[in-house]
Amino acid sequence: MMISQPPRTSRLDPIIEALLIALLAFMPAAFGAVNAWSEGVAMTLGAAIAVCLTIRAVTSASHEVRFSPAWIAVALFITVAAAQLLPLPMLIVRKVAPQTAALKTDLLEDLPDAKQVLARETISFYPLGTRGDLRIVLLAATVFAAVVIVYRDDRRMHRLLVGVALIGGAFAVLAVAQDLSRTTQIYWRVPIGELARSGPFANHSHYGQFMNLSIGCALALLLARLTESSRLSFAAVVRRTWWLAAIIIVGLATISLSLTRGGTIAILASGAVATLVLLATRSLRQMAGVLVVLLLAAMAFLFYHGFDRVYARMLEPGIGSRAQMLRDTFAMTRMFPTFGVGLGAYDWIFPMFDRSYVPSTAEYVENEYVQALVDTGPLGLAAVIVFVGVIAMRYLRAVRNRDHERIGLAAVGLGYGLVAVMVHSLSDFGQHLPAIACLSAVTCGLLFNLGERRVGRTIRFGRGVGVVALIVVCAISGWALVDATRAWRSERQWEHVDRLATALRRKNWKAPDEEFNALLSAASNAIATEPDNVHHRYWAAVYRWHWISGQRDADTGRIIINDRTVAAAQRVVGELNDARAICPTFGLLYTMLGQIELRFLDRPIGYSHIESGYRLSRNDVDASFVAGQADAQRGHFDQAEEKFHEAMLLDPEIIGDIIDVYLYQVDRPDLAAAAIGSDFRGLLRLRDALRKNAQWKNLAEQVDRHAVDVLDAETRQPGAPAWKFAIVGTYHQEHERYDQAEKYFSRSLQGEPNNLYWRVRHAEVLQKLGRTREAIEEARLVLQMHPTAPEAQAIVKQLTGGGGAAP
Repeated sequence: MMISQPPRTSRLDPIIEALLIALLAFMPAAFGAVNAWSEGVAMTLGAAIAVCLTIRAVTSASHEVRFSPAWIAVALFITVAAAQLLPLPMLIVRKVAPQTAALKTDLLEDLPDAKQVLARETISFYPLGTRGDLRIVLLAATVFAAVVIVYRDDRRMHRLLVGVALIGGAFAVLAVAQDLSRTTQIYWRVPIGELARSGPFANHSHYGQFMNLSIGCALALLLARLTESSRLSFAAVVRRTWWLAAIIIVGLATISLSLTRGGTIAILASGAVATLVLLATRSLRQMAGVLVVLLLAAMAFLFYHGFDRVYARMLEPGIGSRAQMLRDTFAMTRMFPTFGVGLGAYDWIFPMFDRSYVPSTAEYVENEYVQALVDTGPLGLAAVIVFVGVIAMRYLRAVRNRDHERIGLAAVGLGYGLVAVMVHSLSDFGQHLPAIACLSAVTCGLLFNLGERRVGRTIRFGRGVGVVALIVVCAISGWALVDATRAWRSERQWEHVDRLATALRRKNWKAPDEEFNALLSAASNAIATEPDNVHHRYWAAVYRWHWISGQRDADTGRIIINDRTVAAAQRVVGELNDARAICPTFGLLYTMLGQIELRFLDRPIGYSHIESGYRLSRNDVDASFVAGQADAQRGHFDQAEEKFHEAMLLDPEIIGDIIDVYLYQVDRPDLAAAAIGSDFRGLLRLRDALRKNAQWKNLAEQVDRHAVDVLDAETRQPGAPAWKFAIVGTYHQEHERYDQAEKYFSRSLQGEPNNLYWRVRHAEVLQKLGRTREAIEEARLVLQMHPTAPEAQAIVKQLTGGGGAAP
């Protein structure tokens, strides 16, 4: 079909092909291989492929490889990520990554064993995350190597393209079935909390990238097969291609029906690029119409089933948060400009820079190119650019191949998929999923072979080099397998911990010691399996603190301080310090550590740790609130006010706790209103709290007036809702300012003319103003609208002296 030159073959090739297809089918079926167990299976298959490839090279009759910068780029990226894991002497870290060394020193220098901990440090801020992402990179590199080495002839490429197209088609059918059944469960078994429209993927953007790559393989095969139409009957051509066209049409439609804007934009962009390439290439332009027909057919499918949903989704605003994330991420790159923060460590340090005031932590930048820069620095980004550049050159070379039309057409199809994911990667992080990364590697490997020159520089190597390579590959594969298996076991053990913790949480953490012992023992087992998992260490400390908090005096309600609770608290402090050494930028460690030190162990250093927690986790409501509370207790009320404002932006419900701080902890009720700011509901809650104490009566009235002033100002904003006018009117009525009250009630009724209570109040105000006729008319209108409502009958009776009736 595409490459006529016979390749070098090996008896291992069928095994490699079978393993690769099994890998490509398993990963999307297992939700993209995002869980540790599925990644473990994928790593096992990948390791088997890597070992087979190396044995194939060692036993080959010819020991030559053709030089390409692509291999250097892959090796460079892997080397940079691996170097980030090395525990280097701090002197070296200061030389190559001075900002990393400075931040780690600043955060860890107060540890009891700080000298030992800081003697050697990694460039990565979270080595566990770096190892996890490095495993995915190694797996994708293995797949790329397998495709480049094994799939070099027409027959094998055909088998691979058929396999990928069928896998993609199967999951497109699944997506259609999900959409028609309106299920909220993947496979009708796994709930995701919303309508399942994205096949086996929980995230619609990930489905869009996977499906576009699958469509690219189906399109490559379809276009190549259509070149045979001149020597086949029309019926024969239809029989050979209809299923490919169906996969492409259904796949395109389901991408849009999954409501991924990035995926839909990627379809339009990559479809335009593919069409322009076909039109610009004289030998291929007759196929441009095929691509247009496929896109129109997909559009017809959408018009028949769900176009209105897709259209509404495309009009939704949604780039503001991503733009803010990019701005904050670039601030990270300026602080760590040399080697980045560590592959896979982004979400453990980004909260330090996040200014979006969204109470969730971004796991990745929703832009793969910026992600490469912030994770691995300029060297890592350069490796990505070089690799993409090589594949782009191979793509253009294949398209311009004048000897084999099918090669150019196949390249156009594969290029569709690759351009789509490159466009989509501007707003998503799909390449961090094994299923998508490996399918991208397949596409790149095929384009690499299609655009290869048959002449060029080669490098010969002896059998000894091959043996060394086999040893190295086995060692790396063994490391990846052991690491993935450890993560798998830890994940399974932590699922048991979650079940135990959920049971205790339902009891509000009031349970016998035996239940806490079971929970803490299970958490310890999970930590022993994966000692550098900071998430597990943090929650184990939280669970132990819940036990301590439950030891309370029956009379006073205070935590009992005795040898057992003090020893447990000291153990929690030790566990949190151990976790800090593993991931020094995980802010919640410091927030919890500081609270225990201050409130239980009476250690002033707790203030410093609470401040560090706030600095590292600005977008966590607990970190902001606890830091503000600590400032207020020290009399730093300006700083406390700023932090409380940030906490309220993250979670308005924290207002009740803020009120408690000012009223009952620091005895400064006069400052509470300033801390709450212009939050109307918060001011009303403060007013109600102040009214409970007679000493604060005047202050409560001041807060009440301030709340109304805030709401009054909001009524002057365009589109102000009717209820705001009604509340201001009620306030003026209660203070006997009836003229103003009437104006506000009139405005509120313009927005909601059928509101019973506002019309009753309006009638009462009109009567107070001496406008009795208008008041009676309003009262009768109320009764007409709500003839059975007691309030309506009462106001009519009141205004008409007992004899009024509805007209």
